[in-house]
Amino acid sequence: MIKIKDFVIQYGDHIVVERSSFVADAGKLYVISGKSGCGKSSILQLIGLLDQFTYQSYQLGQYNVEKLSKDEINNIRKKNIGLIFQEKNFFDELSIYDNLKLQSYISGTSISEEKVQKLLDKVKLSVSLKQKVFTLSGGEKQRLALACILCKDPEIILADEPTSGLDDYNASILMDTLKELAHQDHKCVIIVSHNAYVQNRADVNYRIEDQKLIGEENHSNNDLNLKKHRLPFSFYHTYIANSSLVKSKLYTLMLILIALCISVVTITDNLKNEMIYQNDQLNQNSIISDIRLHNEDSFSQKDLDYYRDFQYVEEVNYFYMIQEGDFYYYSAYKYEKIKFNSSDEVYINECMSGSGYEIGDVIYCGTLKKEFTVAGIVDQELDGLSKSNHCNIYVDSSNFENEVPYDLLLHIDSYKHIDSVIHEINDLELPVVVSTGSNTYRVLSDLQSNMVEILNKASITLLSIMLLIIIYIQYIDIQSHIYEIALMKANGLSNREVNLLFVYRTMLHELAVLGIGMILLLIANLICIQFNLSTITIGSGYLFLIGLSMSMLFPMVIVMIKGYTIKISILLRN
Repeated sequence: MIKIKDFVIQYGDHIVVERSSFVADAGKLYVISGKSGCGKSSILQLIGLLDQFTYQSYQLGQYNVEKLSKDEINNIRKKNIGLIFQEKNFFDELSIYDNLKLQSYISGTSISEEKVQKLLDKVKLSVSLKQKVFTLSGGEKQRLALACILCKDPEIILADEPTSGLDDYNASILMDTLKELAHQDHKCVIIVSHNAYVQNRADVNYRIEDQKLIGEENHSNNDLNLKKHRLPFSFYHTYIANSSLVKSKLYTLMLILIALCISVVTITDNLKNEMIYQNDQLNQNSIISDIRLHNEDSFSQKDLDYYRDFQYVEEVNYFYMIQEGDFYYYSAYKYEKIKFNSSDEVYINECMSGSGYEIGDVIYCGTLKKEFTVAGIVDQELDGLSKSNHCNIYVDSSNFENEVPYDLLLHIDSYKHIDSVIHEINDLELPVVVSTGSNTYRVLSDLQSNMVEILNKASITLLSIMLLIIIYIQYIDIQSHIYEIALMKANGLSNREVNLLFVYRTMLHELAVLGIGMILLLIANLICIQFNLSTITIGSGYLFLIGLSMSMLFPMVIVMIKGYTIKISILLRN
């Protein structure tokens, strides 16, 4: 089919391939090999009519190439020669079906979806016709490239390093297909490659040595069936079912450790939740969430409305304080502990009560020029700003209407939000002085945070130790299978197949352990509900299961490393 006599590959004054000849017939697979830069791809360009080099004669089927016009040469390439390059074989943004249609259009043929599907089946490619080319893997792209050129049913198939960048599995699929095209479809398949596996699959090998192309028949290849044998699923199922970790005592130990891990998570969560609850109760009962704002220029109704719009602020009122000797008069508003029946009533704190004042006594305020009757005694301060060691008197706010308001009292919905409101006010750089009656809430909050952090660290430490033990148990299990791995390799399993076997095995164990873990978590929560304890939070439960899942992946890594290092020789005696 192809006879090129006395060709020379030369660029300028540099001769790459000296005078050589090339012959190829239909029904065979040819491989041209040689070191990088020796001229392999240039010879492919010569054969594919992609470039012009010096030759004595080029017979392509019934054509003498040297006598053909450019248009005739272009027509041969359109219909009779299919080319597979290392890259750029497609219109990446188009779908697979559109790429195949374009190839058929170039050759002047039409193609249906049914024919397209047959071509994809022929090259062992299972993808959607609507899928974009750029979404395919390297192996899928090479097989699609082959399907594309098959759209025009060429007599000659030329491939430039078609297995470059492919793994062994995908390379085997591609070479099987090319071999079938040569032997069964009677195509002339010519490949340029430095891959030894590809060379071994050839019917005829050409190699470039000392700038000369030398050809030889590859007779050894005709006597052996080198088609890749894929292990059936029954092999994996049988091995996993009969060597499962589930059947060993190690698995029982691992389940005990998982139960202990869940117990640690349960106890830690309950301790944290109980601590947070008790701390919140203490703060809510002992801390009044008030913020005082002071302004030398006084406040107005507009200021009241402005601060009421702040997040977490429940109420805003003018705040008044008058000191007369040892007595402090405070304006009081809507508090649950006091209720004024008239503006002439006041409430006193325990300090005043200890000084001899009782309910029904009369107190005179010189600043307000008014007498007040004691209506009750409060056991704690009302606004979070008055001092418990002062003699405090709480007066109905209507008595201060003639006083200039230099202070505002902001009542916050929770002590937890005091700092947030203070930061918001400070960030606005308003002309006010911010103060609170006590920093107790900060001390308690810091104490709570420190205790929670200690519990978290202790829990993480214990869980990490247990997960490491689980990993070690799995490592021991893998060590017990070293000789089995060597035996598998001795019987022809590749490293990939061994790895795949233990990936399936690990996935099975992981699903089983995760399922048991979820059941134990559910049981732990039911027990917590039964005894009125805090249930395990979703976050903690999932965090534990994720950690357990990651630990179960460890054997996969061990096998992948050992699969490449274990030698068959360990099965032999010295």
